[in-house]
Formats: sequence, C-alpha cells, structure tokens
Amino acid sequence: MLFINWIPEYNVGVDELDRQHRDLVKWINQFHEAMAKPHEGDETGVILSCLKDYVKKHFPAEEEFLKIIRYPLLDKHKKLHLAMKSEVKEIEQRRKKKQRIPSTEVLKLLRCWIIDHVQNEDGKYSDYLKHTSGFDERYYLIWNADLRLDGEHIDRSNEEFIRLFNQLHASVSFGDGDSEIEAHLNDFFNYCQTIFADEEELMERIMYSHYEVHRADHESLLGKSHEIRFKLKSDSMRENAEGLKFLSEWIIEHIEGEAARYVNYVNQNNVSPENMFVTWDRNYSIDIDEFDSQ
Repeated sequence: MLFINWIPEYNVGVDELDRQHRDLVKWINQFHEAMAKPHEGDETGVILSCLKDYVKKHFPAEEEFLKIIRYPLLDKHKKLHLAMKSEVKEIEQRRKKKQRIPSTEVLKLLRCWIIDHVQNEDGKYSDYLKHTSGFDERYYLIWNADLRLDGEHIDRSNEEFIRLFNQLHASVSFGDGDSEIEAHLNDFFNYCQTIFADEEELMERIMYSHYEVHRADHESLLGKSHEIRFKLKSDSMRENAEGLKFLSEWIIEHIEGEAARYVNYVNQNNVSPENMFVTWDRNYSIDIDEFDSQ
C-alpha cells in the first residue's frame, strides 16, 4: 500500500510543476517502502539527496512561475520555501553529526509537505490561476533538465528564449498596454535576430552540414514576426492564443530538434569556437521590418 496516493487535488494545472510534485510523492513512497524492509542501505541519505535536488530545481521554477503570473502571495510562498529548505538542512546537519533520525520523523515531515504545502499552499495559486489571473498556463514554458543540450552557450541562449517568451506571454495575458506589449515583442524578436545571426555566422565558419536547414528554421519564426505581432496585440483572445501557441511550440521544437542536432555536431567534432553566445542587452537595435520586407 502506498504511503501517499496522488489525488487530483494535488494538481496545480501546470504540467511541469505537477510532474515535479509527482516525483516528490514517488520518492516519499519509495522511502516508505524501503523503511518497511530490513535495512540494507542509507535510506535517509538517499531521500535527503532527492530532497536537496528537489528544492534546488523545483522551488526556483515555481517561484519564477508565480512571479510571471503576478501572484499576490509570492513573498509569503517564498518564505514557506525557505522554511522547508531549513528543515532539510537541519536534518542533514543532524545526520552528519551521527545523530539518530527516526524514519517516522522524516515521513511525517514529507507528508506535511504534500498535504500542507502542495495541496493547501500550492492550491491557492492554482485557484488564483483558474479564477483570477486570466493567464493561459498551456503555453507557459519551464526551463528544465530535459531541455539541456550539453552545450553551455546554446543552453544559456535557449533559457533566455524561454524567459523572454514567458514575459511576453504574461504581458499579453494580463492585458498590459500596447506600449508594454510592444516592448516585450521587441525584446523577444530582437533577441532572436541577434542570436540567430551570431549562430549562423558560427555555423558557416565551422562548415556545419545542416546549416541551411537550421537557417530555414530560424526564418520560419522571423518570417512570421508581423503576423505574430498582430495576433498578440489583438483584443481577440483567440488571436492571442494562436500567437502564443505558435511561439511556444516553435521554441520547444527548435530546441529539441535543430538546436539538439547542432550541439551534437559541435560536441562530436570537438568544435570549441569563441563567442558562441551573445549577452543580451535591451539596447540592441534591429529593424525587424527590414527582415520582413526581404
């Protein structure tokens, strides 16, 4: 019998955050099952390692999401996360001092995490998301380990893609003024053109075999810049959703497709070019109209 059963009430409505919560429940159940058997290993050490990894990845991802959706209780939620981090750290310090840590104590703590925090506290931002924010979580993107390509510079640029897209997404969803939405659109597309141009120059220099295909993928986004601008500045929620859907799908498909193939080529051929990444600065000025007219 499972120590904790996953129930629909634990879902917050954001796929990646729900997946991370389910991972926590899985680890707790594995720990409970291991404690019921003759002790053959360091079960407490294993679960502590999982928890440290969890708070390192999940808490920042969740807090960034709450910031994006303008959650009014963000500061309180951060304090709860800090308290939970302190609990893990305190148990770890006791363990290092060779103090006995009853498994029942650890299980009680973890059960409280799921019931008190995930169901109750996380449930509050889930309710806010459903009934207050007007934010469409389907198109929200979370940078996670699955998107890392083992290429530092490419990973940094892809992570920035996602950050800029999420800011644009929020600005559109919350109905910010035209000037603010326009500023986010400029940030996103100017970043795209700057990074794409830098990346394509490098590809030509190293004679990348799939250069033309990769470049065409870039143009499939930039060539729609006017259309996307129109949709995201429209008063129509349907137009907004179409624009956000296109951008979110393009980003993920590009990272998992052409960007992954490019990084594999660079790594397999031991290419170590300098200046693979351009640091983004809002002062970049690129004429998108000029691109679209070509």
